Amino acid sequence: MYLYSLVSVIFDGVVVLALGLFVLLRNKKSPVNRTFFMMNVAAGIWALGNAMWLIQKSETSLLFWGRVFSFGMILVPVLFFNWVLNILGEAKNKKKILIASYLITCFFVLFSFSKYFISGLIKLLPYQPPGPQAGPLFLPALFFGYLGLFTYSFFLLIKNFRKSSGYKRSQLKYIIIGITIAYIGGIANFPLFLGIKIDLWGLPLVAIYTFIFAYAIVKYRLMDIRLIIKRTVIFSIIVFLITIVYVLAILEPTALNQCF
Repeated sequence: MYLYSLVSVIFDGVVVLALGLFVLLRNKKSPVNRTFFMMNVAAGIWALGNAMWLIQKSETSLLFWGRVFSFGMILVPVLFFNWVLNILGEAKNKKKILIASYLITCFFVLFSFSKYFISGLIKLLPYQPPGPQAGPLFLPALFFGYLGLFTYSFFLLIKNFRKSSGYKRSQLKYIIIGITIAYIGGIANFPLFLGIKIDLWGLPLVAIYTFIFAYAIVKYRLMDIRLIIKRTVIFSIIVFLITIVYVLAILEPTALNQCF
């Protein structure tokens, strides 16, 4: 399970960063593309920070990298909310809400490397090192971002989906599907922060949502969208195989024996 977790988070991080870059390069001036890229950078920090945490030995390093991936976790909801508003063309109409969301997020970010957000380390799963333990600000950040902003974003998407038609309706459908998949994969991490033991089987879902989102957001012909997805799938398979080889190479023999 340790090997599964390590491979999953490295794969997730590389895929979301690569796809975010592909989308950005298609149109650097588009607010939709830029916010998608920034959202994926935050998700990449979350995933790759998680990978770095998994291979640490000292408590100091474990705590540092636990706070790094928590930092990425804080940023994802507000960037996702910003991206949804751009997709729906409502960024100007909801400018005050967006600004307030960024200010609240900045507040949590300021404390992300302190004991108020991550109070220390806690050992829960036998195949993982001690993980970050939630501080007093963790739950407020969780409720604000992953309950508040995600729920509101989902509400806006459903509302617009019901009154849309044609290509726009199909686009929103894929986005809604992607949200559901990403949400399931992302929140799988949270119980561990709160001292609840749970196996992280849903980690690869984070990578799956990127393909669905790319299909929906790229404002070009359908052939271009398919081309991006095709290239990304091939790239992801290669990355996945390289990741397995890399992980096997860096694991100590004793750690490798514990993976199976």
